[in-house]
Amino acid sequence: MWEEHQPGVLSLPACTDVIRVVVTGQLPQAEHNAPLHLFSGSAEQLAYAASHYRQRSEDTSTLLQQLVERYQGRG
Repeated sequence: MWEEHQPGVLSLPACTDVIRVVVTGQLPQAEHNAPLHLFSGSAEQLAYAASHYRQRSEDTSTLLQQLVERYQGRG
């Protein structure tokens, strides 16, 4: 049975593991969720992500920055 771990995050026990599913459209609009909102199907979530995403590590893939630039009309 699915259990809501937190808003937008569901967990399902499976044998000795736990399957966790993130539903981007249900995540709260918070800065720490901005990278996940880049993959949302919601125009509102995408707009939020494009204006709030900040790269926090030099090791972060350039794919996220390319997505932000496209959503902002710069790429």
